[in-house]
Amino acid sequence: TGRVVGVEGTHAGKAFREHARLVIGADGMRSTVAGLTGAPVTVEHPRLTCAYYSYWQDVPADLELYEAPDRWVAAVATHQATLVLTYFPQSRFEEIRADAQHHHLQQVRATAPALYERLRGATQVERLRGTGDQQNYFRQAAGPGWALVGDAGHHKDSITARGISDAFLQAEMLAQQVAGRLDGDPAILDEALAQYGKDRDAALLPGYEATLAVGRLAEQHPQRLALLRAIRQDPELTSIYFDMVAGTATMGDLYTPKLLALL
Repeated sequence: TGRVVGVEGTHAGKAFREHARLVIGADGMRSTVAGLTGAPVTVEHPRLTCAYYSYWQDVPADLELYEAPDRWVAAVATHQATLVLTYFPQSRFEEIRADAQHHHLQQVRATAPALYERLRGATQVERLRGTGDQQNYFRQAAGPGWALVGDAGHHKDSITARGISDAFLQAEMLAQQVAGRLDGDPAILDEALAQYGKDRDAALLPGYEATLAVGRLAEQHPQRLALLRAIRQDPELTSIYFDMVAGTATMGDLYTPKLLALL
C-alpha cells in the first residue's frame, strides 16, 4: 500500500524483521530511511563553506568568534581542551585540503592574531579534522508510517553550530505530535506526522536562512559591525548574543534598553 510497516535487516549475521506503526529515520545526512522512503528534498542551497578544527591544550579561551570577508575563526573552551575552528569558502576546498594544517593556522594568524599567539606556545592534542560536505537542505519530514529527525531531514552549514540543538527540537516536536496516536487509526497518525512536518519547517527555516547568511562569509554591513562592537562592551549582551547564535534567544531578547544606549 506504500505504507512503511517496519524494518528488515541483519544483525550478527542473522536476518530479522521488526514491525512498527512508526519508523523514524534519525540516521544522518546520508539517511538510509530517507533513501528507502524516497523522501524528496523540498529546500536546497549550494554548499557555502569548508571547515577545519582541532583541540589544543593550554590555550585560555571562553567563546570567541572572529569574522572577516572570506574568513571565519572560532575558539571554544571545553572541559579538557580548547576547540579552534576555521571556515573557508567552499570554492577553496580543493586548495585548502591539499595542505589543511598550514591553511588552518594561517587563517587563525590572519583573522585572529591574538589567538594565534596563544597557540604558538600550546600543544595541539588531536589531529586536524575537516569537511567540505556542508550540505544545506530540507527533506520532506514524514510520510505514511515514517518520519525523519535530525540531519536525516534537515542539514545546514555547521558554522552556526545548531545541528544538535535542532535535532533535539525535532525529536521533541515529533514526540508531542505522535503521543497517544500510535495505537489507533493510521489516518490520525498520518495527520499528526503531517503537522510535525509543518511545525519543523516553521521552527527551523529562520535559523536556516540566518546560517546561509553567515556561511556566505561576506563583508559585514557597517550597521552590523556597529552592533557587534556595542555588544562586546557588555558581558550580559555578549551572553545573549551567543545564545542567539545558538538558537536559544531571539533578536528581541538582544535589543534591550542597555543595547540601545550603547548604539
